[in-house]
Amino acid sequence: MKKFILIGLLAVANPALATPAATGGFTAGDLATAAQSLPNADLQQARILMEETESLRLAIAYDAGAGVGIRGPIEQILLADALGMSDAATDLRAKWFMAGAIAQTPIGTNTMLYNPLARGTLVLGWSKSPEGNWQVASANLLSNPPSQWQQEAEKPYLAALVADYATNIATIGTQSGGYAAMEANRYIAGMAVWLRDPSHRQVTTEVREIIVAGRAANYGANAIDMMPTNARATYWPIATFERSEGGHSLIYGSALYPQILIAADFDASARPKLARLTLVNLGNAGAAQ
Repeated sequence: MKKFILIGLLAVANPALATPAATGGFTAGDLATAAQSLPNADLQQARILMEETESLRLAIAYDAGAGVGIRGPIEQILLADALGMSDAATDLRAKWFMAGAIAQTPIGTNTMLYNPLARGTLVLGWSKSPEGNWQVASANLLSNPPSQWQQEAEKPYLAALVADYATNIATIGTQSGGYAAMEANRYIAGMAVWLRDPSHRQVTTEVREIIVAGRAANYGANAIDMMPTNARATYWPIATFERSEGGHSLIYGSALYPQILIAADFDASARPKLARLTLVNLGNAGAAQ
């Protein structure tokens, strides 16, 4: 069971379900805003680059080695270096990062993938080959400064997460990618430690079953049950932490819908009991600011 959950932790749904993923990392609102200031040719280029970026993101989220391996030799070096890929552990980190990364509005020929938990942005520079294909010409992972949104005292932690996301997508991080890599490692290690406890493994599986079966309304989250069954089936646990007021929380994410997270809050008992589920749509974070 433990092996099953750990595999599922970073699993991506059957590629046959990946059709809607090309638009999963950005919204129509992003393109509408861009359309007001971009000539048609630039807007068309932005669409193409977003599709290229989303395709690359999903490929790495599904299989980091294979996802990078399908690119050209120079692109492989750039991507592996930016994501710090060198062995099985760092490949796992790259999968985790890309599965939860949300595409942002492109700037010229640069596209950006921001992971709200790692608080890091992968900035990709694109160029056209002589054959007319778009290729990765540069790749850099940048980090935002450390944040205490999990311990925010003035507002619930999910509201703090949404506010943190809205703030960070407004300005690309200026620090090296080391901090984002450390944050990703921390969440992956945290999930591994959490799942060592048999009771934790059981409740983690039970919550996923509730999400997939469409029974989240029993825990205050009607919006989750309204999602298509195939979409709910793509959600797996990606992070866990202690809340400042006590008790643990799990974050469930989907590589196909990285902007939509599901939070599961447990009480502080020895055998954690699920108290509530909450759907968080980070795609609305900017509008909420």
